Amino acid sequence: MENKTLSTFYTEDYPAFGYLDNIRKIASCVDGLKLSQRKAIYTLFKRFNKTSIENKTARLASAIAEATEYLHGEQSLCTVLETMAANYVGANNYPLVTGHGNFGTRFAGSGSASAPRYTYISIADIDNILYNADDRAICKSQIFENSEIEPAYYMPIFPVVFLNGTDGLSTGWKTQIFPRKPSDIIKYIEAVLNKAAKIPDPDKFLPFFRGFTGKTQLIKSTNVETKEVSFDFVNYGVIEKLNSTALKISELPITYSYDQYLKVLNNLVEKDIIVDFDDHADSKTDKFEFIVKVKREFFKKHPDESDWLTVFKLEKSLPEQLNLIDETNKIHEFTSIKEILNKFIAIRLDFYGKRKEYLLDKWMNDLKVNLSKYLWCKGIIEETIKIRNVKKDVVVAQLEKINDIVKQNDSYNYLFNMSLSSITKEKMEELKEEIKGLKDKIKDLKSTDEKTMWLNDLKILKTILD
Repeated sequence: MENKTLSTFYTEDYPAFGYLDNIRKIASCVDGLKLSQRKAIYTLFKRFNKTSIENKTARLASAIAEATEYLHGEQSLCTVLETMAANYVGANNYPLVTGHGNFGTRFAGSGSASAPRYTYISIADIDNILYNADDRAICKSQIFENSEIEPAYYMPIFPVVFLNGTDGLSTGWKTQIFPRKPSDIIKYIEAVLNKAAKIPDPDKFLPFFRGFTGKTQLIKSTNVETKEVSFDFVNYGVIEKLNSTALKISELPITYSYDQYLKVLNNLVEKDIIVDFDDHADSKTDKFEFIVKVKREFFKKHPDESDWLTVFKLEKSLPEQLNLIDETNKIHEFTSIKEILNKFIAIRLDFYGKRKEYLLDKWMNDLKVNLSKYLWCKGIIEETIKIRNVKKDVVVAQLEKINDIVKQNDSYNYLFNMSLSSITKEKMEELKEEIKGLKDKIKDLKSTDEKTMWLNDLKILKTILD
């Protein structure tokens, strides 16, 4: 083993470890994914890009490790997949993978999924909209030990970090960002793109948990000594008075599991703050309901809802740490939700320019190929191109004299490989339609700016988001 001084360790090895640890455990502000999540999405896109393909979680983890040179063990990937598939309230608002089987419940909290040999996963419908295929074609794969692996990041049409939220604890850094209502985020993006006179303040967008029946509020507070004003998100459960000796709790703050809240209620019984409670919670539907029995004096001490929320610990602060990996693979300590969104908008707009350039090149090439095929068919049918009893190099010489017939991969093999049965007038008409369609698409795209391209994508996304 090589001997190293402490100075060398702390100036070379430790910073390198910290960098790699951050990349692994902190999500990207660009595609909203951690390293292992990106590897999972990459493998699904590459090998299993159909929602009908269900893969056993354990086998999929093995496929991901193989396809992306994952270094941290397949059990770790199983845990990642379980977290990505969880769809109970407080887990993912819009899971990026679809789970088939038990991937945990709100009652039991994280880590309650069935064993990966009993569950299955498929790619989610939303993935191909968020991570557009044309954008994925531009996101070049990386090379690791002579193997092709996932790109450094994908480029979604929506800031995914706000779709399901993210958390992470790494070397020297912690991240906790809660999801926001997609319609609020989209309204902000549209307002910025359209240069609206009034642009909403994203730092006042409330955390959003799909299916949650409680409420979240932005609470203003002032430090008594410094007079400094701060804002905090507070998440509330639901409680109501039934009669002079009973209350009903029908929702818990998002951070509670069933067992955790039972401890709260039992503690209140032990302290004689409440008489007793009836547990009507249903683990099958993830619905909470507790009927709490109190003495009549309770409501004299605690007359209104704000008191009840405090007594029953049905209010929880939701602090956020806005640290994310940026487009250069470095930790960026953001100061606001607005800053994250504005950075994303700038990167995404630039990428639309790259997508536009990519599509124009692709369609122009397709146009040339289809025109070449048309002229090839026309020449053979009209016998202006001789192929009977003619050597290949003679046919090639004829093609090189026709300006609008182009080579592909430095050859005309794509034309020679067309079967004779396909060289018909019907095929010519079909190619003419394809040529017209490509010309129309090229014309439309040239006249469409990057902002409009994005707005059009967001219209499609809105149709599948609540």
